[in-house]
Amino acid sequence: MKTTFNLPDELLTASKTAAAQRGTTLVAFVESALRRELRSSCDTVNPDPNRFERNELGFLVIKSRPTDQPMTSESIRALQEVHGQEEFARATGDPAQ
Repeated sequence: MKTTFNLPDELLTASKTAAAQRGTTLVAFVESALRRELRSSCDTVNPDPNRFERNELGFLVIKSRPTDQPMTSESIRALQEVHGQEEFARATGDPAQ
């Protein structure tokens, strides 16, 4: 279905840029964003209830503990690297990773 709507210039520019960076069209980018927004956050299964909880909006977030250190960009990158290595090991069946 074809439709027309108005967007702030900066939002349209940012959307076009993001779509181009992802190698997709603006239409596909907007469609994906709308589908993601409309999908209920409750549809997401909690992969590890000991590590994650749902916030007041229903999104999965890392559980915090009073003794936790503040999250920094560096600590987030380290977690992403470990998670990526674990995913790669599972995908390849290589326990040495």
